[in-house]
Amino acid sequence: MIIEKMIMFYISIVFCFLPVAYMVFSRKKRDKKYRKTLRKDIERLPGTSLQRKIENQDMDILFNVFATPFLFSIILMGFNKTNQYVYVFLGIIASFFIVNSIRIIRKRDNFLFGFECEVVVGQDLKELEKWGYYVLHDFQGRNYNIDHIIIGPSGLYVVETKGRRKLRKKDNSHKVYYNGERLRFPTHEETKPIEQVKAHANSLGKWVFENTGKKYNVQCIMAFPGWHYYIEKQIPSTAPMIFSGRNTTWIRERKTILNEQQIWELYRFIRKRCLINIEEEKITIP
Repeated sequence: MIIEKMIMFYISIVFCFLPVAYMVFSRKKRDKKYRKTLRKDIERLPGTSLQRKIENQDMDILFNVFATPFLFSIILMGFNKTNQYVYVFLGIIASFFIVNSIRIIRKRDNFLFGFECEVVVGQDLKELEKWGYYVLHDFQGRNYNIDHIIIGPSGLYVVETKGRRKLRKKDNSHKVYYNGERLRFPTHEETKPIEQVKAHANSLGKWVFENTGKKYNVQCIMAFPGWHYYIEKQIPSTAPMIFSGRNTTWIRERKTILNEQQIWELYRFIRKRCLINIEEEKITIP
């Protein structure tokens, strides 16, 4: 009787795993069998890369949710029997699944927060399109992506969005101080966002030059939605700029350096790396 109950229990657990297995393998089979039906000229939306990372995290969480109780149930039902070392080993694996689930959930939470920030900045930058600017999102490079690219009369811009959480109970928790070399938040200081946006601007400029033979000065902007920034000292003109959201007037009021033909050529060329099906394209990126 006990054996029959155990068999029925294990069968029920297997059936619990079937939906997860079906979702994973059906997606792979579908991708191999069918081509994408969307047009290849559809532009990527803000946060497209992060959205896909979130989807992958969801699948990992779902697998862990089913695997952990399954392993623990085997341990509880069979630990008082022989070969207890086997159940100890299963317990270690189950503990790994628990720790891994916590790690994945935290990672997904960060991806979701970053995605929301990119959407907000993308909506704010959309205002520039009324003034002859083009705004592209999620540029796909080799082992990197650029959150937003602005092309317009005042130049070519790389915009990197950085989501930073604000403490509820702390004075000046909404302020970030910037001196051109370092960002000072209420709880810590950073330099990586400055280094990253500079590297991305350099990579984009190099890619445009190697593929078109024309050299453009790529300007850098860091976006921190929801934060108020304060300049601590006179920063050099080559230092990355900060965008806190909503007001884009200062971008379009800068000196005009690109004519309509240059703007259109840059847009048509850079847009190739900002399409929804870019993974299928075979364009070399430096």
